[in-house]
Amino acid sequence: MADVNLRVRTFSPAPQVNTLPLSTAGVFGESVTLRWEAPGGWEDVPCQIDSSGSVPILHWVSAGQVYTEQRYRLSGTGKPGPAETASGFAIEDCRYRFKVRWNGVVAAAYNFIGQRESSSTATRIATIVDPKVNLAWVGFKPFWYPIYTPSGLRLTENSPADHPHHHSVWFGHSNVNSVDCWIETGVVGKILLREIRNVIAGPVFAGWTETNWWVASDGSKLLEEDRTHRFWHVGQGYLLDLRLMFRATEGEIRFAKEKDAGLGIRMADNLDVEDGGLILNSRGDRNEADTFDRPADWVDYSGHAAGKTGGIAVFNGPDVPTHPWFTRDYGPLLSNFMRFQPCTIPKGEGLSLSFRLYLHDGDANSAHVAEHYEAFRRPPMIIEM
Repeated sequence: MADVNLRVRTFSPAPQVNTLPLSTAGVFGESVTLRWEAPGGWEDVPCQIDSSGSVPILHWVSAGQVYTEQRYRLSGTGKPGPAETASGFAIEDCRYRFKVRWNGVVAAAYNFIGQRESSSTATRIATIVDPKVNLAWVGFKPFWYPIYTPSGLRLTENSPADHPHHHSVWFGHSNVNSVDCWIETGVVGKILLREIRNVIAGPVFAGWTETNWWVASDGSKLLEEDRTHRFWHVGQGYLLDLRLMFRATEGEIRFAKEKDAGLGIRMADNLDVEDGGLILNSRGDRNEADTFDRPADWVDYSGHAAGKTGGIAVFNGPDVPTHPWFTRDYGPLLSNFMRFQPCTIPKGEGLSLSFRLYLHDGDANSAHVAEHYEAFRRPPMIIEM
């Protein structure tokens, strides 16, 4: 292929994710090299092709300069180029968890213990738990733990004594057709991982897609959920993108109006407000007293431990209705629009929800959370090829 010149407009100075369908650039599945016109001349840019969909997509991370244009040159090589095969992310399959590594160092892990060796029929599922693993949370839901900042600060807590069903970063709901898929004691449901596919890792991002079954206590299936993860490195932080697609495969699904539901985060105990941490939202409100039950574009929870400062900012995607946030000084942070309104999915239809977590070193101001939100809200735009 001939070289393709790109002009890309950015709307935030934060490092940000760029995407380009290769078919629109006249490239069909080839390996490529990407160069950026830097002030000192053309420089190679790490890039990565995702071929899991119908059209290969090229991804890279740019530094971003507000309301400016950047020039790139895309070249087809016919074979993997140095920018595409460079080290970066790797996924280690540990049978019951994936460890995501950045340049060899564990950045995060995703857990599905007790769920990968399940037997099933068309509508029922039985969980088989590894007898060597004896933990209270085995088999109830998949979750991210631990997660770190690039400097190595652990950000979240798993199964704290006050709420053992809080699993670092998770998703659930306490009333799905009257089945509790949040609490993990008594007669409750589960969210069981059924399939992992499209596992990919490279110089720009790591990720995969999974299919989960939400099931009642007797094993009968309530619904199916496809969950896609993308993990990026952006300077002083990582981005974790989550996209959830719920499918009402068995009949109508009703997510009731409930307090315990949605995307949940439990901050590490030594980072919470009770230990000197800070909750800050996009309006400038601080801590539980001023952020609880208030709508905002984003919420950040940060703290200081072991000589390091770090935190998590949560951005709701455009498919998540505006809603007040659930914040607590002792560590929980929830994005849950179903706290004030039910949500029904008719049989055969679906519901999509997307979130971005910014896992950063520094506090919200020094980590430029507002600029990262703007990059999420207004991603780079290709204006000329």
